[in-house]
Amino acid sequence: MTNFCGKCGSELTDSAEFCPKCGAAINQGFTSNALTIRKESKLSKKTIIILSLIAAIVIIIVVCLFLILNSKSDSLKGTWKLVATTNAYDELDNTEDTVPENFTLTFDDDRIYNSDGSKEYYRVVDERIYLANHKSDLNHSDKYVTIVKLTSSELVIDDHTSYYNYPSFKYMPRMYYKRV
Repeated sequence: MTNFCGKCGSELTDSAEFCPKCGAAINQGFTSNALTIRKESKLSKKTIIILSLIAAIVIIIVVCLFLILNSKSDSLKGTWKLVATTNAYDELDNTEDTVPENFTLTFDDDRIYNSDGSKEYYRVVDERIYLANHKSDLNHSDKYVTIVKLTSSELVIDDHTSYYNYPSFKYMPRMYYKRV
């Protein structure tokens, strides 16, 4: 029967008094069964299954969070037609604002194209759409609109950019869009 060092697991000869690899005295502990060392050093099947399940659950959670966080950007993609504007603090029925005829916004993966010919990069964070002329400026942009409502057919935003950039605006415009 083959003997193994109880300290390092090296194979021992029958006449060895010390382990040739680590120098441990044979009487300090050895085992005569290679299977004992292998069982002690490996994880049990039950532990491996539990760790695998935990890893799978973590991966599923990360994927779900990624999909949820990116869903607003995906929901915005497409063309939206402006159908009404109002003061952000008024009801839609109280508006006397005029709506520019055929004004649209088109969202692609990272840019917004206005029907007036202008275009900007955008990034959605929580309920805000941050805007910038250059993609590299998005991470520190203070130009944004707030998403009030977003469904598959309706987009309502409060336009902070117009309110803060144009002193002639007496209120923050709320803009109502329908998907084209």
